[in-house]
Amino acid sequence: MSIPLPVQVDMVLEDLTEELCGLKEGTVFLHIEDGIVKTYGVRHRLENRVEPGAEGDSQVVAVRPRQVELLREMATDVVKRRTHWNTGMMSYRFVMRKGSIQVSVDYKEQK
Repeated sequence: MSIPLPVQVDMVLEDLTEELCGLKEGTVFLHIEDGIVKTYGVRHRLENRVEPGAEGDSQVVAVRPRQVELLREMATDVVKRRTHWNTGMMSYRFVMRKGSIQVSVDYKEQK
């Protein structure tokens, strides 16, 4: 029995939580084949990382575990809505603005 795609996406984002925390913006990408997440990762520029304890850290708004939870909810919701989509690329572009995470989704179906 295979794991449903929304559950796989949730598991991927859970796995990426540590890498996502501390970023001001970036893109999570997934390569999906026949309903299975084959590869995934995070793209970001190095200057968009806020290291814990950095000077002025309290002034800089970066992704925290709560925002990753929101990203996970949004990402799985998008996949649930794409019921007939199971092969291609999916990316979630995120940016922190005024303490909240803003996400845009892009997916490209391959036939």
